[in-house]
Amino acid sequence: MPLPRPRHPRALVTAVALALATLLGAAACGDGSTGPGSLAGRYALAQVEGAALPAPIFDGTVPDPNGDFHLRVTATTGWLELTADGRYDHGVDLAVTIDDQPQPPVRWRDHGVYTVAGDSLAFDSEYIENVAFRGSIEAGRVHVVQDLSNEGPTARYTFAR
Repeated sequence: MPLPRPRHPRALVTAVALALATLLGAAACGDGSTGPGSLAGRYALAQVEGAALPAPIFDGTVPDPNGDFHLRVTATTGWLELTADGRYDHGVDLAVTIDDQPQPPVRWRDHGVYTVAGDSLAFDSEYIENVAFRGSIEAGRVHVVQDLSNEGPTARYTFAR
């Protein structure tokens, strides 16, 4: 017995094409291994702007009403911990000099929530008001772009397991 012909063959072809495109699109996005659960773990700061640690994150003159000063901020170590439930804890130890005079070490800290969309990450601080930053996942490394010097320029921080 022959199969009945559809009343609207173009609609059937369109529906099949959309279903196939959806399946292929899902396959192209990977196996779902970039969800928060698969990223969970502690990552160590490995590089800043491609430079090994210790790496400068700011080196310049800061205008000040009481007199400009030279500020140098260097990242010495750090971590980014991601949990399976979409939370993060983040810290970077900084060496600071003002007019070539060493200052007490500074530990920059933050924590909050993160979301994953493909290879992109979005972080939203629950500790520092109005702080949100973006990141990406590449070859098992997490890259984030932030301003840790509070002087305006952002830098790319690379964290590895």
